[in-house]
Amino acid sequence: MERLRLLLPGLLLPLGLSACTGLIFQPESAHRLDPADYGVIYQDVHFEASDGTRLHGWFIPATTADKRGTVVHAHGNAQNISTHVASVAWLREHGYNIFAFDYRGYGHSAGTPSLAGIHRDTGAALAAADRADDMPRARLILLGQSMGGATAVTTLAALAPEEQPGALVVDSAPRGYRRIAREKLASAWLTWPLQIPLSLLISAEFAAIEAAPELPAIPKLFIGNSRDRTVPFHHTRALHSAAAPPSDCWQLAIPGHIATFAHPTLRRHLLGWLAANVPPVESPNHVAASSCQPRLQ
Repeated sequence: MERLRLLLPGLLLPLGLSACTGLIFQPESAHRLDPADYGVIYQDVHFEASDGTRLHGWFIPATTADKRGTVVHAHGNAQNISTHVASVAWLREHGYNIFAFDYRGYGHSAGTPSLAGIHRDTGAALAAADRADDMPRARLILLGQSMGGATAVTTLAALAPEEQPGALVVDSAPRGYRRIAREKLASAWLTWPLQIPLSLLISAEFAAIEAAPELPAIPKLFIGNSRDRTVPFHHTRALHSAAAPPSDCWQLAIPGHIATFAHPTLRRHLLGWLAANVPPVESPNHVAASSCQPRLQ
C-alpha cells in the first residue's frame, strides 16, 4: 500500500479504498491562512449535515452594492478551505458572495471523511448558503473543483427540485473514482499488470458519469484541461456529453490541475457565463454545446 501511495502522489481524488484512508482523503485540520490577513471580510459559519455532523465554513460577502448571487465552493480532496478559497475569493469584487466550506474531517469541521459523508456535507452547505443571504435560491451557484466537482454532480442529481441551486460549474472533475484509479495504475509499468484487480478494490459508488444524466435542467458549465495530468480532459468531455441541456463545456490548455481561475482571462469568461445564466436562462435556444469550446489555449 505504501508503494501505491508513492506511485500516485498527484492523484488529488477520493479513491474509494475504505482500508486506506490516506489514498481517499488528504485533510488538514489547521488553517494555513486567515482571509482577514489579506483584508478579506468574512464570517465563520457553523452548520450541520443531515446526520448531525458539525461543519464549518466561511461566508465572504460581496464588496459591491449590486449583489448578483452566492457561489458555494466545493474544494478538492487535499488540505482545507484555507488553501482553496483563493480560487473563488476574487468573485466578491464582482458582486458574488462566497460560501466556502469544509467537508467532515477537514479544517474545523468535525467527523471523519467518507464518500457518503461528503455528499451529505455538500447538500448541507447549499442549504446553509441559502440561509446566509437574502437572495432567491435561483441565485445560488455550486462551483466544484476536482473531487468537489464530482461530488457536486452526484449531490445535485439526488436533490429535490426545491433544493437545487440556480447553476452548476464543474472544474476538472473525474467521471468516476474506479475509472481514474485504473488509468493511474495503467500509467506506471510496476502497477500496469495489476490495474484491473487493484481498481476493483475501489468503490464504484458515486460515479459522476452515472449521475450526470439525472442533473436538473439548470445551466451547467463543465471545464477541463488538455494539459491536466491529474484528471485528463476526456473526463470533462464525458461528463458534458452525459449531462442534459443546458450544458456548456470549455477546453483549456494551461499547466496544472484546478489552476483555472488563476488566469484573468478565464475569470472574465466565467463572469460572462454567470451573467448570462444566473438566474437560469429561460430560452429554448440555450442547448447543450455540440463540442467543448476552447478557452485560453
